[in-house]
Amino acid sequence: MSLVVADREGAAGSAEANDLAAAALVRGLVGDGAAVVASPGSRNTALLLAFDACPEAELHVLLDERAAGFFALGLARESRRPVILCCTSGSAAGHYTPAVMEASESGVPLVVVTANRPPERHHCGEAQTAPQAEMFAPWVRASRVLAVPDETLDPRRVLALAAALRAASLAGPVHLDVPMRKPLTRGTSAVVADAAPRIAIPHEASPATVAGLVARLRRAERGVIVAGPMRPATVDPAALRGAVQAMVRATGWPVLADPASGLRYGETASCHYDLVLRHPAIAESLAPDVVLQLGGAPTSKATQQWLERHAAGKLVVLGHDLRYSDPGALASDVILGEPSALLTAAAASLAPSERGRAHAAAFRDAEARVRAVLADDRVGFQGDVARAALRAVPRDGVLHVASSLAIRQLDAFGGPLPHPIAAHASRGVNGIDGTLATFLGEVLAARQPGVALLGDLAFLHDLDGLAAWAQHGVEAAGTAVVIDNRGGRIFELLPIAQQLDERRFERLFATPQRLDIPAIARGLGHRVATPRDLDELRAALAEEVLRPGLGVIHVTLDPAVDRAQQAVVLAAVQAALAAGGEA
Repeated sequence: MSLVVADREGAAGSAEANDLAAAALVRGLVGDGAAVVASPGSRNTALLLAFDACPEAELHVLLDERAAGFFALGLARESRRPVILCCTSGSAAGHYTPAVMEASESGVPLVVVTANRPPERHHCGEAQTAPQAEMFAPWVRASRVLAVPDETLDPRRVLALAAALRAASLAGPVHLDVPMRKPLTRGTSAVVADAAPRIAIPHEASPATVAGLVARLRRAERGVIVAGPMRPATVDPAALRGAVQAMVRATGWPVLADPASGLRYGETASCHYDLVLRHPAIAESLAPDVVLQLGGAPTSKATQQWLERHAAGKLVVLGHDLRYSDPGALASDVILGEPSALLTAAAASLAPSERGRAHAAAFRDAEARVRAVLADDRVGFQGDVARAALRAVPRDGVLHVASSLAIRQLDAFGGPLPHPIAAHASRGVNGIDGTLATFLGEVLAARQPGVALLGDLAFLHDLDGLAAWAQHGVEAAGTAVVIDNRGGRIFELLPIAQQLDERRFERLFATPQRLDIPAIARGLGHRVATPRDLDELRAALAEEVLRPGLGVIHVTLDPAVDRAQQAVVLAAVQAALAAGGEA
């Protein structure tokens, strides 16, 4: 066996990529001006050159990192603006620790940038190499590791990461670890064409912030409001609904509201935009020139792809706190703080344009065509089950939707409701675990009846939650609609489904279970219904939804038949959209 030893750190590394990453980081971190305290080193060469070449950076070079850390602490405390620290790899960053500890407990804004060796150079005896990721974890508000710069580097994403860290530092110190491969630099700084998002913190609906937002929106004629899942602790749902409706009245813009946004039901929001935006020509014709985003990223993949194609540099994010959502790095502006007052104030100074009315009318027309196709819900695929479950939720009742396919089916096929409800989904890390227990907590807190929509794997993943319902949910009115399609059919949407033979796919990914769901539910004292068609499902929902305790409605679907029936419905939707587009 021959052993080949590389004489450099890796073919994937490049000086050009390091310089480009450094330029993007510096632009995003410095913004319209910031003090930078740096110490000389080899691994942070590209960063030092980029800071030195940035006219908005006030660069101070100190030999000793410990003194540099406390010097930056003093600058940041007195100026009340984020100050950037930058050092090389190895023990250098450790000398920042006392200053970072003090900044954490004092709430002083520091951005600590530590250069590092790439992952393959760690844990092999490489000199001047130490674990740096999360090294300040007890004391920083955010800790990030940049991907090693290479030919795939997207400067826009680096800009967005840097700007978000600068914003997060206003609550206390943050840390960014920057691994780089040799050759470290060309010796000259790169030029970044994209602009970092402008971040306003906090807005408090100040006159200047309102005026800036109004000026931005007045230049647009084809606006869209996208509302993703909300963070409930930072949102007043009633105030936000009123503010969004004020914006709709003022601009006429469509609202693409995720099921977990709190804005879809009982309002005039679009409910079938996912299906509309799957049609390439229609999606292209509906391209916006500005997007107002509230909450997190939408569940709909079609919507995310549409935004990535058309919203770069046109996205205005209204975030509730320093952890705003912009996974596509599309934002031109980020305004942080509770958005209701800002939207209400801005709406008072806006009026719809003729092009804006036509754009909104095109959205409504496409939505109506989809709704007409779905009005015939006699097919009995997952989307019909989701729609039936949604319609059973009473006014002000609770809806909880499991992750994986359940939320996607509801998003695409659920449709509107004439009355408001509290709709929830665990879209933070999108896990299917804990669905029934979470649903119990929501129903008890709301003191309203509720319906949960989940798949068979989510149900079996939370048998403890089923037991919790037996103990703590006796007086609560809950109904769990379980779609049993023999395993994790979400994987059928991924490329692996076409790359494996059916038997291997079923064993490794779909993982159908042999447990008897009705028997398990009955064994824990819960009521069970097993409807055979949509009429029986609706009847079971009507009987269960207001009864105390948990009722489990077990809906079995053959996955092959379900796929075929859904394909028929999707083809009819696409045909209706195409026919309308040609009219």
